[in-house]
Amino acid sequence: MKALIYAATHKHRVREEERLQKSIKGSLETVKVQYTYDPFDDFDVAHFLNFPDLKKIKDLKRAHIPVIMSALYCENERESMLVETHTEKRVLKDKVRKCLNEADLVLVPGEINKTFLEKEGVISKIKVFPSPIKFSRFTMSEKKQSELVRHYFRKRKELPYVLVVGDFLNKKDMDNFLEVSELAPFVKFYLLGANYSLILAGKYIKLTPDNVVLSTFVDDDIYRATLMKAKMLLVVNDFKVDSTVVHEAMAAKTQVVAYLKNMKGDCYLKDGVNCYAKKGINELVDTIDLLVKGKLKKTTEKAYQQVVDYSLEKSGKRLLNIYRTLLREKHHD
Repeated sequence: MKALIYAATHKHRVREEERLQKSIKGSLETVKVQYTYDPFDDFDVAHFLNFPDLKKIKDLKRAHIPVIMSALYCENERESMLVETHTEKRVLKDKVRKCLNEADLVLVPGEINKTFLEKEGVISKIKVFPSPIKFSRFTMSEKKQSELVRHYFRKRKELPYVLVVGDFLNKKDMDNFLEVSELAPFVKFYLLGANYSLILAGKYIKLTPDNVVLSTFVDDDIYRATLMKAKMLLVVNDFKVDSTVVHEAMAAKTQVVAYLKNMKGDCYLKDGVNCYAKKGINELVDTIDLLVKGKLKKTTEKAYQQVVDYSLEKSGKRLLNIYRTLLREKHHD
C-alpha cells in the first residue's frame, strides 16, 4: 500500500501543518506503509492535510482512489485555516465545505470539531483522529532549551513566560488575548506566529501591552525549546482546544491553561484534570499567577498520560486500519 500525504507548499509561521505531515509520515513508517508527497506519483490512498482544487479530488474518485481529508488540525496557522476569520460568527469557508463533501472520510482532532463540521453542512463521514505525536521530539536538555530561548528572544536573564501560539486574525481571539495579558503584568507572554504584515503596520504593537513579545516565523528547534521552557501554554480560543499545538504541549509536559469564556458543550480540556480551563477572566489570571509562583499543583502528568495514546506507533495502526477499510469499500463499489 502507498499513500499520498498532501500538504500545502506555502511558508508557515508556526509550521503546524508541516509538523502534522511529518507525524503522519512517521506513523505510517511504524506500520511499513509507503508514502509520497507528490500528487503525480502512483498511490492507493490520497490523504490531504490541505485542500487542492475540487477537480483533483473528483479525478481521484473517478479512479476509485479513496480520498481522506484531515480538517481543523492547524487553525493556528493563517494559511491553513479552514474557517473564516473576518466574520463575527465562526463559519466554514465555502470552498472547504465543497471539498470535504467530496471526501470518502474526514478526520478531525476532536469531538468539538466533528460537531462543528456537521452543523456547517459537511455530509461526508467524519471520524475523530487525534494528532499523532513523536514523543522523542520533546527530549531536549534543559540547558539547550535555555540557550535557544535566550538567544532567539535576546534575553540575558531568564524570566518566566506564558506561551501563546497562533495568528490572531479573528477579533475575538485578539480581544481575549489582550484581556488576559493586560491583567497579568507580572508575567511575560510570548506570542509565536504573529502576522508579520500587521506588526509592520503597527497594529499589534499599538494594541499589545509591554509584557507581550511578538515573533513571526519560528523554526522547529525554537518552537520546541520555547514550548518546553514555558511556564504554561495559554489557549484563548475554544475552537482550538484540540489543535496540534495543545497535544504537543501535553506531550512536552508543559502546563496548559485555557480561557474558554464562550465554550459550550463537551470539551477535550478538563479543568483540574488535564489543564486549568476558566470562563472568568479574573479566575484565569489568578490561576496563571499561582502557577508562576509554584503555588498550584500542575496537571501535566495526567495530560501526558492522556496523549500517550497518540504515539506514532498507535496512530500508525489506526491509520492503517482506516486506509484498509476505505480500500475494501472502494473495491466493493
